[in-house]
Amino acid sequence: QYWLIFIPIKLKRKFLRSLKKKKQKMWSRIVINFKKQTYVLKNYEFGSAIERVHLWEKSLEMFKDHPLIGIGAGNWRIYLPNYGTAGLRSAEGEIIYQRPHNDFLWVLAEKGVMTFIFYLLLFLICIYYQISVLKRSTDKNERYFALLLFFFIIGYLIFSALSFPMERPTHSMILNLVFALSMISNHKTRPG
Repeated sequence: QYWLIFIPIKLKRKFLRSLKKKKQKMWSRIVINFKKQTYVLKNYEFGSAIERVHLWEKSLEMFKDHPLIGIGAGNWRIYLPNYGTAGLRSAEGEIIYQRPHNDFLWVLAEKGVMTFIFYLLLFLICIYYQISVLKRSTDKNERYFALLLFFFIIGYLIFSALSFPMERPTHSMILNLVFALSMISNHKTRPG
């Protein structure tokens, strides 16, 4: 019965070794994916990066032609062929672009400069609120929460510049929640 004591120790060591190997594999996958993603920054003619740049240029052309009220909600994909599809996969019929992969250019092209200003103001006000909370609050938890909201907004802005979270309901719901929490935290720490 003395040998039964060593079984859990051996199992524990074996489990820890397998856990360490899984952790190493996970980190190597993360590094490989990061290298693939950052390759685009060095050579933007790789994959869909060059197409996104072309789509952004077309979106700016749409905005220049219709600066005040834009081309209309949902009309980006309809107007795109009018601005040329040379060099894009849509020219060969491989793909039909639905959006420019940049929420800011999408709002600017479809809804014009006035809506774009209001859209941008939502983010700027939220950032201002969190900076105000960081300056005013002496509570450590409130400051951490303000930092969390601040970095969420910054991350969302970056993500919006490279993708289309505005179209995804879950992203929009979370963003609206962050806007609401920003207002609440700002009003909670306001003096008087």
